[in-house]
Amino acid sequence: MGPPRLVQYRPTSFDQGGRLYAQTPSAQLFPKHLRVSLFGHTHFDVDMIQAHYELIRNLSSSPHLLPAWQMRQWVKSTWTSFGIPEFPDFEKQWPTRILNMATVQEMRNSLVKLGCRDIPGPLDAFIQHLYAAKMSVINQPLSWCPRRCVEQDQGYSYRILENIERTVLLKLLDTLQSLMSVESIVFIHDGFLIAPEPPPAVLQQAQTAVLSSLQILTVHSHSLNVSVSNPS
Repeated sequence: MGPPRLVQYRPTSFDQGGRLYAQTPSAQLFPKHLRVSLFGHTHFDVDMIQAHYELIRNLSSSPHLLPAWQMRQWVKSTWTSFGIPEFPDFEKQWPTRILNMATVQEMRNSLVKLGCRDIPGPLDAFIQHLYAAKMSVINQPLSWCPRRCVEQDQGYSYRILENIERTVLLKLLDTLQSLMSVESIVFIHDGFLIAPEPPPAVLQQAQTAVLSSLQILTVHSHSLNVSVSNPS
């Protein structure tokens, strides 16, 4: 093993918010298949499942939003029961797409464009609950994550959420390093590769600590829905 390699990261947006990008040669800049080839046998992928959805669910404390894995199952079964045409990974992609839409009607139109003439009541209720939860989060400044200075255009929600995601992800990374001995980290935009594998108890402890320190520990959630997998 050679000497440690340090990579510089910084935001590229004019307001210095949002995701961090490598400024020196880094595996972050590699295509995913190349990262897997280089690090898949030694590192483990730490990633928040449905990150923006989970952040909204936790921060809004909405009683109407299920944890991401349950939400995906529910969306898929509901979608199928009403015979709505599918697209690849729709139970993952559709909730993410509508999160970036500006109005409830725009969210509804996303179903119309998929061939749904009459929007089923359960899916319409999901849209309205998700929109309300999203607005409660992006319109309320967080003491640990100041508002971004960006225009309220079509991508406004995404820019606010990616700033929150960045803060939470870095906090999780710092917490993990305080709880275990880390040999290597490859930082990606919405997650990171780490060696060695974080033990499940340590990962849960880190998630609970992050939620508690940011004061978003709610009655119905004690997890950021972080998954650990071998990318190979």
